[in-house]
Amino acid sequence: MTKKTGNLKVLIVDDSTAVQAIYKHGFRMMRNPYEVRMISNGEDAITFIKGEKEDAILVILLDITIPGDNGLEVIRKVRALDDARSLIPVIAVTNNAEKLEIDTYKAMGFNGFVEKPFDFNKIAALLPKIEKGELGNFFAIRTIKDEDAL
Repeated sequence: MTKKTGNLKVLIVDDSTAVQAIYKHGFRMMRNPYEVRMISNGEDAITFIKGEKEDAILVILLDITIPGDNGLEVIRKVRALDDARSLIPVIAVTNNAEKLEIDTYKAMGFNGFVEKPFDFNKIAALLPKIEKGELGNFFAIRTIKDEDAL
């Protein structure tokens, strides 16, 4: 996979204002080169994704328990798109960290899982890997443990 260029977007889909504040602070502190877009529900997320160019979105950080279409519905709709947007890396960011849920996320086409509460620096460290096409296999970042390969 080649490196994406231009003004790449990081799409954050989470209805929690507290979590949005963590992301905003984290991206501000890292002086990121990405355009960050915050959306609080599934329907608006799908509308936004469909309105973007195929290579404009670097990654979607997706809460599972959002209003309207939940995170599982959002990823189902993203993966069903008939163009390159169906391949956008999508990372589940949620409190649901049981093995069964993680297996479901993997089966639904998520590229990884980050457990809340999360360390923003671990998410930030993923972005250059994603941009270079080096994300690799499904991963999990847990609150207590370091990154585990599943």
